[in-house]
Amino acid sequence: MNQRIAVRAIVRKDERTLLLKRANGRPSILGKYELPGGKLEYGEQPEDALSRHLMVEIGLTMQTAQLFDVLTYIDHDDRDIQYVLILYLASLSDGSNVMLSRNYDHYMWKKV
Repeated sequence: MNQRIAVRAIVRKDERTLLLKRANGRPSILGKYELPGGKLEYGEQPEDALSRHLMVEIGLTMQTAQLFDVLTYIDHDDRDIQYVLILYLASLSDGSNVMLSRNYDHYMWKKV
C-alpha cells in the first residue's frame, strides 16, 4: 500500500466557502468541485505546501492557516493508495481576485 499526504484549505468569505472545479485529472475527479490545495512535496511542511498550492492554483496569498482536522481515506480508483488529508481554515490577503490555473476551469463561493 502507498500513502500520499495532501493539504486542503477551507477558505471562507461572507459565510461562503471557496470551491474549485477540476478541469483535468483522472475521470473520477474531472468536473467535480473540491477545496483548494494539493499534495505535499518530499520534506515540505504542510503549511508551506498549502501556501504554495493557493498561490499556484488560484493566485492568492495565504495570510493565516489554522489546523482544522486530519483524516484518511482509501482512493476508490486505486485501492492501494491511502490518502492522509490535512485540512486547514485559511484566510487570504484582502482585495485579491481568484486566478485559476489550468487544473481548474471554474470556481464558486458556496454557502455550506
